[in-house]
Amino acid sequence: QLTSVEIEQAPRGHVTLEGLRGEAKQSWIMGPSTWGISTRPHLPEKLLTIYREAQELAKAKKFDQAEQAWRKASDQGQCPELSAWFLFHAASIPATARQWKDADPLYRDSVGRAPEDAPNVKATILRVWANTFRLRNDLLSARRYEEQALEQARLPSPQNLTVATNLMNLGNIIYLAGDIVGAQKDFQQALALCQRLASNSLATARSLNGLGEVAHYQGDLTKSIDYQIQALAIQQKVNPDGPEVAGTYEKLGTDESERGDQIG
Repeated sequence: QLTSVEIEQAPRGHVTLEGLRGEAKQSWIMGPSTWGISTRPHLPEKLLTIYREAQELAKAKKFDQAEQAWRKASDQGQCPELSAWFLFHAASIPATARQWKDADPLYRDSVGRAPEDAPNVKATILRVWANTFRLRNDLLSARRYEEQALEQARLPSPQNLTVATNLMNLGNIIYLAGDIVGAQKDFQQALALCQRLASNSLATARSLNGLGEVAHYQGDLTKSIDYQIQALAIQQKVNPDGPEVAGTYEKLGTDESERGDQIG
């Protein structure tokens, strides 16, 4: 199972993805830029009925009843991964509505249902849960769960891009908490991993962006500009129409403006 896929060069044209929608074969033609694809496991009829019932209850903002339906589906799941998926998916609905008191127990139980021999599953749940605490500005909890996600991501191998992603997330959280030196360390570790595994990837660019932010905070605008220019070169190559390009241009503009003020 893949939760994310990234390639180091933009496709020359459209890309066709093939799969199943229910029992029917389906193909999707994808254009340039970032793709967002939502999927669910292939479910037996009984679980599919419960799943749809829970979806409708959630849409009606009947979160207590929806949670009961999700938990029923999780209890009837045929494997630990499926049980964890039901609760994880259920948590995303109140979380999107920022109903944190409804989302947190579902995230917690989803982690508990995830099998011990599937650390990437736990890492994904913990990483998403950590981000909800960042949105609440609860940086202490965000850091705790992101560190747990990083620990899980390292279990299959300490050398993978999931680890780099967790390091970048952790760097952002620590940066927001005011630990600039700690953030710099995390971004540097992430960059080293990305350059080793996928040097021309958006992950590499993101770590360079992070180091640029640290250099900017430290007042080294020349170094910040250098990091942002490196990031921009990758972003323009991999995803020239993506939002990352505009974000990096904005950072560069701020750096250039402030450096001009210093020179003047």
